[in-house]
Amino acid sequence: MEFSMYLTSLPLRVEREIPHDTKARSHRLMVQAGFIQQTSAGIFSFSTLLWSVIRRIEKIIREELNAIGFQELMMPALQPTNLWRESGRLEHFQREHTMLSLRDRKDQEFCMGSTYEEVLIDLCRHFVSSYRQLPFRLYQISEKFRDDLRPRFGLVRARQFRMKDGYSFDLNEGGMHVAYQETREAYNKIFERCGISFVVFSDLRGSIGSTFAEKYMARTTEGEESFIHCTHCNFTANYEGSPYCPQCHAATEPLTALELGHIFELGPHYPEKMGALVADNNGRLSPIWMGDFGIGVSRIPVAIIEQYMDDCGMNWPFHLAPIQIAVVPVMPTNENQVSAASAIARTIKTTFGFETYVDNRAQSFGSRLKDLDFVGSQLQIVVGDRLDNGEVDVQQRNGLNKTTVPIANIVTTIENLTKGVHQ
Repeated sequence: MEFSMYLTSLPLRVEREIPHDTKARSHRLMVQAGFIQQTSAGIFSFSTLLWSVIRRIEKIIREELNAIGFQELMMPALQPTNLWRESGRLEHFQREHTMLSLRDRKDQEFCMGSTYEEVLIDLCRHFVSSYRQLPFRLYQISEKFRDDLRPRFGLVRARQFRMKDGYSFDLNEGGMHVAYQETREAYNKIFERCGISFVVFSDLRGSIGSTFAEKYMARTTEGEESFIHCTHCNFTANYEGSPYCPQCHAATEPLTALELGHIFELGPHYPEKMGALVADNNGRLSPIWMGDFGIGVSRIPVAIIEQYMDDCGMNWPFHLAPIQIAVVPVMPTNENQVSAASAIARTIKTTFGFETYVDNRAQSFGSRLKDLDFVGSQLQIVVGDRLDNGEVDVQQRNGLNKTTVPIANIVTTIENLTKGVHQ
């Protein structure tokens, strides 16, 4: 429907006052821009603009995982705790106070999904019985829940958050290694396509029964973890100790970071405990070998904001910007300017598929441009007095590289300015 391209159809209101209960700057910016609204500690509503960013991040994730044979499915958020008793993890998760538990009216105990190993192993033991059904790879992108005692940093430590959970299932250790390496390469592509500067390091602290694990961390000025990094050999570790790298003995640098993803080689441990066995070509039963691959989807916008923000507010790689192109009539009460702006926005949206909006809000021209810069609009097309000559002004965020172009050439102009961008 056409109304969706007008900013007056969105509840967009940028607050200039800095919220008092935020610590990380990315959190402050998201609150000020109205991207998130806290309904309770660690629980947030996402605005239309933030949801647009997340949907495009998820598109990248799906493309890279589907390319290496993963298949998407949907699993229940409400899980019976008897599955967790079978795996032996129920007591640990309850003791750590991270499991959100409840009982139904029949007094049956359930938990809200914070991870999905048990559910998928249960699925496998019902549908997989032969080695001929292996290997396969499954993933889900969904809401997850964590009963965090100290939710903080906005979406970084939330009690409800969006996550991609992926799992590989193989007949033997060799197959698990192949799945791990292919998924590792896919993760590199995902975060590179999101425009994030990241590091990867081995991590067995706090692993979930894995034989090998690695973390993907985004470098940020304000992060939840500190680690050391060697620029000489790229060694990275999340512990404090000698300032010298144990591998090459060069000096290391301290960095703060935000965790984006975690990948594990789980092996046969949990499938064996839960009886997920398959018969090999000799009829002998053996447990399935698992890999476990997570991405904190709702953390990715936080990492991007942390790495791209400037004095004017949030900034984004063009292909992920919530408002990629804004068409701004100087006078939103001028029917000719609004009509021309609408036609330009419709042409751009139809031709390129970019997130394009007409900023027809009843605010001053200057305050609207300031708001657009704050939320990270990448290109702005100004429809003003030059309309009488069939021309508009095109500028990048913060008024950079302003140029006047004929409306008839707007498609060519946008094509040149966005060359190499993939939606």
